[in-house]
Amino acid sequence: MRRLLLQTLKVIIKDDEPGTPTVTVDTNGNVSSYESNEEFEITGDSNIDTGFIPFDGKDFQIHLKATFSYYNNMSVEYPTILNAMEEVPPYNGFIIRYEGSQLYFVHQFDHWTMSTDYNDIIDVYITCSNQTVTVINNNKSVCEFDIDYNIEGLTIVVGSSVDADGNPQRYANCKVHEFSVTKK
Repeated sequence: MRRLLLQTLKVIIKDDEPGTPTVTVDTNGNVSSYESNEEFEITGDSNIDTGFIPFDGKDFQIHLKATFSYYNNMSVEYPTILNAMEEVPPYNGFIIRYEGSQLYFVHQFDHWTMSTDYNDIIDVYITCSNQTVTVINNNKSVCEFDIDYNIEGLTIVVGSSVDADGNPQRYANCKVHEFSVTKK
């Protein structure tokens, strides 16, 4: 498989990933921003690993605008549109996924409803400032919580979750209209 290496070994864009992102890396080779302004489809067997490490003690913001259809995801348990969570207890980080017919924002063992419509467009902003995470969806507050951890190596993935061994799982079908993640 052909791979394009951007500046350092920290960011690898596979040739079968959807979308054409703009990626910026810092002087250490870590992704400091990842942005895609063009629409792209996540098709249930693809995902995007942004290489962006959210829980390194620095503030960040994620923006995701997407159409996530429950009907296109019924055959997968917990189809996931955004993953930044460890799949081992205590489940540090967060995830956006369907559970049954509802779309949830999940942090550790807390679940907040983001949508009850089967074909809703989500327009979510997730901001981490001074170790407080704030989630806004469609201009409405979803939740706010504090974090007290750093997670080395955990990156933000669009279109699936990642198991404890780092393998993609729980692929989702969705159309991503806008996506960005930036260190603040």
